[in-house]
Amino acid sequence: MKLKTWLLLSYFVVMFLPLICAYFLFAWIQSYNDEQHFVEYIESTNTFQEIKRELVDPTYYKGFADYGPIEEIVDDHRAITIYNKDGFVLYTSEPSTNQFTTSINKEHLYEGLYEYKQGYKTFTYKEPVF
Repeated sequence: MKLKTWLLLSYFVVMFLPLICAYFLFAWIQSYNDEQHFVEYIESTNTFQEIKRELVDPTYYKGFADYGPIEEIVDDHRAITIYNKDGFVLYTSEPSTNQFTTSINKEHLYEGLYEYKQGYKTFTYKEPVF
């Protein structure tokens, strides 16, 4: 081979090999991220199932009920807010929210039911209790 061919071939390897490696690195990181997302989804689904067992009691949604069992579920990593059918807050585990004067409109209250929404540090799930 001539010198010109070797120079072109070496130029091709030096320029495109890092791009190919970067693409495979990006694909590997994306695959790992998808796998972690799935694991977090399964863990949060199991956690939500445990919490839902306690929250199906309809007495919590009628007014000033005893929320002691719910307070046992809540910790630094879990927050629970209970609304009545009109959108008024009956119970909230977040101390920054004034629970007796806070209400939301019905469109916002009923939007996104039965959907797991993942934020940067949170999972949110909304479900009505009949």
